[in-house]
Amino acid sequence: MATGSLISVICSTYNRPDALAASLLGLLRQADTKFEIIIADDGSTQETRQIVDLYRTRAPIRIHHVWHEDLGFRLAAIRNLALKYAQGEYILLLDGDCIPSPYWITNHRKLAEDGWTVSGQRILTSQDFCTEILESADFAKKLDWSASHFKRLSRAGKINRWQPVLNLAIDSFSFWRKLSPKRWQMIRGCNWGIWRKDLELVDGFNEQIIGWGHEDADLAIRLMNAGVKFKSGSFATSVLHLWHKEASRDHANHNWQLATSNLDEKL
Repeated sequence: MATGSLISVICSTYNRPDALAASLLGLLRQADTKFEIIIADDGSTQETRQIVDLYRTRAPIRIHHVWHEDLGFRLAAIRNLALKYAQGEYILLLDGDCIPSPYWITNHRKLAEDGWTVSGQRILTSQDFCTEILESADFAKKLDWSASHFKRLSRAGKINRWQPVLNLAIDSFSFWRKLSPKRWQMIRGCNWGIWRKDLELVDGFNEQIIGWGHEDADLAIRLMNAGVKFKSGSFATSVLHLWHKEASRDHANHNWQLATSNLDEKL
């Protein structure tokens, strides 16, 4: 992908302004600054708007806040709405409780390739470490992303693994990244690179999927059916995923049936 091309980061959030602030701090320390941020807000209260307004005044890049009424978990719908305001040709999906590494944009740009979508990795924090991060106003800004530091965090039980922070070369020797072009199961919606034209080709996210679960699988399967292939962004595009309570799984089975029906019907 061309160095000067604009990337749009769609950062989804719901009533977690402290985590969103940490995510924004991570975005604002990126080595590659040719990107914009679209906050996809699934009906948060005023505190989230205040955080967005605060970071707008600090940011040298465009931050746009998209909000709709809180009618329950409607991640698919708010992401589609955010896409309408995005100006980039390449879309990076990020959850608002994820802190990206400083080379996150840089490496996603290098991995972007016509006809492919890129799945990134995540590292999960413990509940105590999440609290430690959120209680420090600038922790995300100063976080040491070296492998040695993350090894120490892992040994201390603060994160579930450290290996994703390894920054492996992205060049002709990275053939292994394309070894599973139809492995849609690798996708993580909290860290995913997709061409805008491919999202438009399949009409974006399926807004029939409400409640927690499987909107990412649904989109991935439909992209595969449309001929888009899957590339691994492992060991290049890590994010630190802050701990949170599990959402209600009441709709999970129904959503999974909607998603996997695309496999049989080739939608």
